[in-house]
Amino acid sequence: MLKRCMSLFVLLFLLIHAHSAYGAAKDEPFEVVKKISRQHHTYSVVMDVETEEYFLRKEEREKGEETLVYETSLGRYEGKVKVKLSVREESLILFISTRDDFSLIQADEVSGEVMKEISIDDLGIQKNKGNRELNTASERDVSANLRSMTVPEAPSFVATEEMTPTTIDLKWNEVAGAEEYRVYFADLSEEEPNELLVETTETTATLQLPSSTVYQFYLRTVNDSRESDPYYFIALLPDKFQQVEAVSGMDNLHFEWSPVEGVDDYKLYFYSEEEKEDELRTEDTSYTFENLEPLAIHILNNDAISGTEILDEFALVTMTYPLVPQEPDDFNAEVLPDASLRLEWEESDYAAEYVLYQEDEEIATLGSLQTSYIVHGLQIGETYDFYLKARNISGESDRVHVEVTITPPDIPDPPLHEGDLPAPENFVAEEILSESVLLRWDPIPEAIRYDLWINGEKSGCGIHDGIRARRSGTQYRIRTSPKGDWP
Repeated sequence: MLKRCMSLFVLLFLLIHAHSAYGAAKDEPFEVVKKISRQHHTYSVVMDVETEEYFLRKEEREKGEETLVYETSLGRYEGKVKVKLSVREESLILFISTRDDFSLIQADEVSGEVMKEISIDDLGIQKNKGNRELNTASERDVSANLRSMTVPEAPSFVATEEMTPTTIDLKWNEVAGAEEYRVYFADLSEEEPNELLVETTETTATLQLPSSTVYQFYLRTVNDSRESDPYYFIALLPDKFQQVEAVSGMDNLHFEWSPVEGVDDYKLYFYSEEEKEDELRTEDTSYTFENLEPLAIHILNNDAISGTEILDEFALVTMTYPLVPQEPDDFNAEVLPDASLRLEWEESDYAAEYVLYQEDEEIATLGSLQTSYIVHGLQIGETYDFYLKARNISGESDRVHVEVTITPPDIPDPPLHEGDLPAPENFVAEEILSESVLLRWDPIPEAIRYDLWINGEKSGCGIHDGIRARRSGTQYRIRTSPKGDWP
């Protein structure tokens, strides 16, 4: 009887403790989103179900028990979250996607400290936030004619065409005003890419890299030693994938990769800045993503899977081609007071540059942000034909046309002559240059001041017989007065 009582007590004790253990697991406030094992360690991303905050965990496994090494907060994410987690050298690489965003996070494998976080919004052209808007017509004119000769734009299209464990082949669009292109790189531990990797005048380059790890890159255009805003992208180079090819279309991306020995299948993670997301497994060594937006940034991550183990992976950023631009709208001309001509037009979708012609001669190639241009050296009374087309890496639009006759400006007369001094004689214009003209006249001994009138407005004065005035092509009127006659 005593034996039976003891057995029932032991059984009841085990049942109570088993239920308590189950209850503790059930009440665990963390939900495991992703978990992988490497040697004697387990790495996981978990979510606090109460706060929706995500954490990166590392646990050490020994004799069937797991001991927490660290737990690092990754912040909060809203909605459905997908996580891709891998170990690369001394780093943990996380790809986290939600309905609205995609992030790549690099954390230190030993400490769990987050070293770098990159959103898909960070990729592409990184604008200088300090640039102000050009508001007045004169400011836009200066920007159009001077910026095209000094600071070029960044490329608007950049595609990864091929990748190996130590190389990346790039292609980008030609940029108006660029003398050369520079590619800088760094690993993710650096704040930004700062080591010069390639200088080229071509629009393609093969990047030779030290090892198969995660890198970040800046692609800049250069003119007169001035660099454009950077085009920013990243890449995770493979180790066992010997070759990866990417072929861009306007609405599709085709990928091919060399097979990895011992692999069961490949798991593809695809994300687009247009919030298109896909995840699939395939035994093939190629795949085409279709129905994509043109001129959009896309990220592909590919895992080589054997059982539950990832044998190798790569990740690349590339773009779909832009559509061929339409012809620019509202191409018009305005004759300015100095007999020069301001040409203006509306932006054309997908344009990378605009090409301007006078008659059949190309006179300027302008960046995609420039929608005006000043033409100098025209003759009053002459009629001119100008043509404009938009162009990008996919093709060019039809040309639009404007015809304009250069009419003399309406110049008001200066005020009526007052005083007894005669008008200066032998008033001539000399040294007529593109930006200035030298005016000379015979001095009047009694005069102590000369007033210069340009286009009906009082411009300046002097006590010598020569003055250099800006804006060649303007019409000048002049009169003089002895001291005391005029205020």
